[in-house]
Amino acid sequence: MDRSTLKRTTVQGFNSLERKSTGTPPSNQMFSHEYVENTALCIPGACVALSYELFYKRNRMSHSFPHLLLPFQIGSVPLKNRIVGLPVYTGYACPDGQVSDMMISHYAGIAHSGASMIIVANAAVADHGILSTYNLRVDSDACIPGLHRLASAIKSEGAIACLQLNHAGKFAKTSRPMMPSALDASHVAFNINSLKHFMEFFPFEKRFKLTQNFLKMASNWNRGMTDEDKEKLKQAYVNSARRAWEAGFQGVELHGASGYLICQFLSGFSHREIDGSPKSFSDRIQFPLQLVREIKHHLPGEALCGYRIILEEWVPDGIDLQEAVMWARLLQDEHISYLSASVGTYNSMFGPPVRQRMHKIAYMETSIRKLKESVQVP
Repeated sequence: MDRSTLKRTTVQGFNSLERKSTGTPPSNQMFSHEYVENTALCIPGACVALSYELFYKRNRMSHSFPHLLLPFQIGSVPLKNRIVGLPVYTGYACPDGQVSDMMISHYAGIAHSGASMIIVANAAVADHGILSTYNLRVDSDACIPGLHRLASAIKSEGAIACLQLNHAGKFAKTSRPMMPSALDASHVAFNINSLKHFMEFFPFEKRFKLTQNFLKMASNWNRGMTDEDKEKLKQAYVNSARRAWEAGFQGVELHGASGYLICQFLSGFSHREIDGSPKSFSDRIQFPLQLVREIKHHLPGEALCGYRIILEEWVPDGIDLQEAVMWARLLQDEHISYLSASVGTYNSMFGPPVRQRMHKIAYMETSIRKLKESVQVP
């Protein structure tokens, strides 16, 4: 897509948002994806670089977005406005997981657009937690110099730099995936349909190889994590957060959405008893809660510790809005710095009903309103 087409598409999207707009965020709230999507200005990829320019030049903040460019504070960290570049996986890292020049250019460009905070997406905390060969990594001290270059490039454009920490869990590119429970037969029909809908996004001639690769991956979903696995992984997260801080990032974000490892622990769909029934909510939150506590304990007090939260999973026995709000309140009790809302996972987002729902403008409005009414976290 060339710049003129991108600009025209972005303007059309903004016009749609304004037609759907039903209000403005309270003056004490951060303007981002955490707010109702019908008034949000968080657009992934290259569109972010145009968002600030287009809104500023068209001077629409005065009536539709009066708080958009006002300063905001998260903890002790000041933001120059309420535009945030949210984490979107790029695959721009080098094959060894190191920061590439392309990645630096990408995130520096978003920061240059005027966003106040940039959240670098999906840094793997362990070698067995990567999504692909080109996944950014933060699992060794050798990663620090490259991450320092990246953080410095973002900050040089006047933005706050934050690094999202993740482990892909059962979706990781490894022969021994980390996951809370072994795969059982509880939702065989749903899983088969999910795979079918996923494959429909690819040309017919590629589906056989993709199906073969998926079945090979699923054949390793035959064991849950041991207590030793959990302790090692907690330490991996703590070490990764420490490296992010040493590299110059002003905070970290835990990826608790999209069906990755933390989300797998929280979900009754993937975290199950031996008899196949979902574990209780109190059991499912234990590992994620310990992660949050350990990371916050080892980071300096001024460091941000945000959380990417899933509000609705849309799978059998999965996370619903009621559980998401309960979890958000617990995160608030742990003094989480901010919440970034998401919905759907790889098991649900490709199904026709979910795709239809997600194609609607402001499809998260009801869920995010409920979240914002329930917690005071930005």
